[in-house]
Amino acid sequence: MNLLPNSVKKLWRISGAATGAFLGLIVAGVLGAFINVMEFPEILYIALILPFAGGIALGVWWAGVKFRNWGWQITERWIEAKRGVLAHHRVVIPRNRIQTITTNSGPIDRMLDLETITVHTAGAGAPNLTIPHLGTATVREIRTALGQGVND
Repeated sequence: MNLLPNSVKKLWRISGAATGAFLGLIVAGVLGAFINVMEFPEILYIALILPFAGGIALGVWWAGVKFRNWGWQITERWIEAKRGVLAHHRVVIPRNRIQTITTNSGPIDRMLDLETITVHTAGAGAPNLTIPHLGTATVREIRTALGQGVND
């Protein structure tokens, strides 16, 4: 199984830290209001740092776990991707069912030279396979290996 680039781990950790900090601030605000209403000693306001720091730590840790559980591979017969921490998801698409391949990159992806590739399949209700944040050169190799984008 191929892994995602290491720059994805950094991107997901930054995102996880920001999300954790935001959620930690919400929890700290609720706890601060509770401390204020219940007229506890003011020294307890120092404890409001814990949800904030814990949220950041949890977000960074979860991003690392999520990164380790992502993988993809291309064989002669199919393309496969697996992901998931609590619930494991595995999508396997036979190469003869591939209809189109699309790529997408936002501004942060472009700064890190990353693209998200989606493999669309033929047939109604057939699953699509999305691999996020691959290097641009890797995306070109995948498109070439799957027989599309050879003449880019």
